[in-house]
Order: sequence, then structure tokens, then C-alpha cells
Amino acid sequence: MEISAKSILANSKGHRNTKDHFVCVGVPMACDNLADFRLVMMTDRLAMREDAFVFYKPTKFAAQGRDAIVHEVLQNIPTVTHFLFLDSDSIPEEIVLDKMLGYDISVGVCPIVQKGHINWNVMAKNGQLKHRLEKFEGISFIELPAEPFLLNTYGFGCVMVKREVFMKMEWPYFKDVFVPGRRAIGQDTYFADKSAEAGFESWCVPEIQCEHNKAVPLLEIARTIYKEQNNA
Repeated sequence: MEISAKSILANSKGHRNTKDHFVCVGVPMACDNLADFRLVMMTDRLAMREDAFVFYKPTKFAAQGRDAIVHEVLQNIPTVTHFLFLDSDSIPEEIVLDKMLGYDISVGVCPIVQKGHINWNVMAKNGQLKHRLEKFEGISFIELPAEPFLLNTYGFGCVMVKREVFMKMEWPYFKDVFVPGRRAIGQDTYFADKSAEAGFESWCVPEIQCEHNKAVPLLEIARTIYKEQNNA
């Protein structure tokens, strides 16, 4: 198997790393390579750390990007201990990596804040794992507990996963499940299901909140403004 230059560089950095962890910051992107510029600035700073590297992966959809990131790391970068997945239009707090590592949990999830509320990102676990075809009941922003709590299901805007989770799970890790006429289970919930079946708990870390924004084509906007200015 051909090893990419990214894997070679990441392995070299991982072997020089003096910490007891090495984090792959994985950012799945659309094929147009769009990302919020604030996320790019933050990941650039993370890339300067000795204990992390950033892996952007353009694909047709997010699940494919995450799967490709996990596959390459598991095959070629044995020094990685954790994955921090960030959507290309999510902007977590700067402390996200250190805070997540501090909790030492298998799957850590940051609540997504969008226009001051949360209505889709996390659903608390009550008793036994609920069947995924039940109605999703999100937690509103003002109802978030102060301390970490167990989750039933969640979105993947900002999630940290230990390497061992993927090592124990069987592929596929992310998958949309369809029934006639509709999608029954999304790829985020599929991962939540499968990781739980493999024996891993998922926790929401409410003190680390992640802003969600729609990515915009900044280069195209800049070109438009340039043309308008020169045609004025």
C-alpha cells in the first residue's frame, strides 16, 4: 500500500512528540474545499502543537471524509491515540483539545450552539439505549447540565474519539441506513449505536461549546467584490 506524504510527516511528528498522546484533528470537507476561516485559523494553531496534526479530507459527503481519515490513520499512523473530528463549518473553543484530553473518555461530544440554542445535537441517555427510530429529543441550550453526562445519540460537529474505539468497532464506522422512502438512521447516529454496542460510552462535555455556521465561498466573494470595484 502506498503511504501518503501526509502520513509520513504525521508519523515523523508523532515519533518526536514527548506527550503521552498524539491527536489527529480530522476535518471532512466538501469537494469545493470550503471551510469557515475561523476554523482554519484555529486548526493552524493546533497544527503548531507537538501533540497534534491536522488532516483535511475533501470528499462528496462527511461520512466518507471521516471514514477516509480513520482508515488512513489506522493503517499508516500508529502514533495517533485520539481523533478530534471537526466539521468544516464548526468553530469550537480554543481549549477544546486540552479539555477533551483532560476528561479521558472514549467518546467526547461538544454541544453545538446555533443562534443561541441547541435543538438537534445531543440527546441524553435515559436508562437503556433507545431504539434509533424513536423521535429525536434534543436538549435546549438553557437546559444543558453543568457537568458531563451520558448521551444516547448526537451530531458529529465536534467530537473526540479514542483510537481504541475504532480498533474494536468493525467497519463501516459511519453509515446512513435507509428504509423504503426515507433515511431511518443517519451516519452520526449509526456511529453512536455501533460504538455503544462495542462497549464504549459517549459523553457530552457541556463546558466546551462549539459554534456552528454555514460555510461560505470566501474566494468567490472576494473575486466578486474585486470585479465590482474595478467595474465601478
